[in-house]
Amino acid sequence: MDKTYANNAIEDKLKKRNIRYRIQNKKNARDPEWTAPLNPFRWIVECTFAWLNAFRAIKTCWEFGFDNYNALFRLAFAIILFRMSWK
Repeated sequence: MDKTYANNAIEDKLKKRNIRYRIQNKKNARDPEWTAPLNPFRWIVECTFAWLNAFRAIKTCWEFGFDNYNALFRLAFAIILFRMSWK
């Protein structure tokens, strides 16, 4: 998540729902907790979006129904995983 979301209220809500979060500390934070750098996690997210943008039907969202778009989304992930398994 972005540094904008680094406040106690949001962190408490995420903890109540048992959601794991990785929010970088703000530069002006008092007594900041040490957090690991976010670069490896961010790389995975950015690559996933880039792989999905290779499919025009998903990138432009021409489908009107959610079920059709969801099917295209799943098909794109299946193709991505198939390509990764053959490397």
